[in-house]
Amino acid sequence: MPSDKKYKLGYVDDDKSDVASFYKYIKPYQDTILFERFIPKKLIDIEELYEKIKESNLDILVIDYRLNEYANINFLGSDLIHYVHKHRRDFPCILLTSHPDEAIDNFENVHLVYDKSMIFGSNEENRKRFYRILISAIEKYINDIIGAHDIIYELNQKSVLDLEEENQYIKADEFIEANLDGVFTVPRQLKSQLHNQELKKLVDEVQELLEKIEEYVPPNQKKDT
Repeated sequence: MPSDKKYKLGYVDDDKSDVASFYKYIKPYQDTILFERFIPKKLIDIEELYEKIKESNLDILVIDYRLNEYANINFLGSDLIHYVHKHRRDFPCILLTSHPDEAIDNFENVHLVYDKSMIFGSNEENRKRFYRILISAIEKYINDIIGAHDIIYELNQKSVLDLEEENQYIKADEFIEANLDGVFTVPRQLKSQLHNQELKKLVDEVQELLEKIEEYVPPNQKKDT
């Protein structure tokens, strides 16, 4: 799948020889993909590693499953994906491993698990296929974000939304919010146009009531403002 854009890929692996092999694999695609390596060091915690990754403004993250095979750390690649998705729910991640059966047994997102032999082996078709998987994952994520922004922008131009439009707006807004670097999202019911209208109506009614009360208060009992 040819692309005229350049994307940034992060590769996380504690095995320096595999890092070098992955770089050798991705180097022919350097017109499309920029490569950044992350080699976990002794006693690094998952929050610190995530912060380093976040600062790099990546478009996709490829992570080795057994991150603790050569480094003295207390988490696996699958744990790192969970942590990333807690902050950016749909961010493209791939779990690359020489132990696919173990990874599949211990990681519920089996569609993210790929065997390292796919790119480190001699089958050129598999190597090309993995590149297409990388580009497709990146571009789908980008297109989903653009699509959500477009829906929000278009519906913001309307003064009143029907139920279908309101649902589209909420889903788009939730998608954008879930892919920002935050753990918590605003509940759906608090975002709905109906809720906002009811809240405005309540505020207006309270204001009207206050004005009526003001009319009945004798002038000599009114507080100075």
